[in-house]
Amino acid sequence: SIPKIGKRTEIIVVDDGSSDKTVKIVRSMLSKYKNLKLVSYKPNHGKGYAVREGMNAATGDILMIFDKFY
Repeated sequence: SIPKIGKRTEIIVVDDGSSDKTVKIVRSMLSKYKNLKLVSYKPNHGKGYAVREGMNAATGDILMIFDKFY
């Protein structure tokens, strides 16, 4: 769950070459959520690269990073 922040909330999911179902799940949601973007690439380039790619895809002024650890 991601709260709406400000007038416009943009959600960017960065898939850094993962082998889980992230890309499949996000792609299935893209048409329903117009504020959702997917950045996906292979091979894995590490977290720093993923963060930069997410920031490059962002169009807003304020950025927040949510990361899930297992």
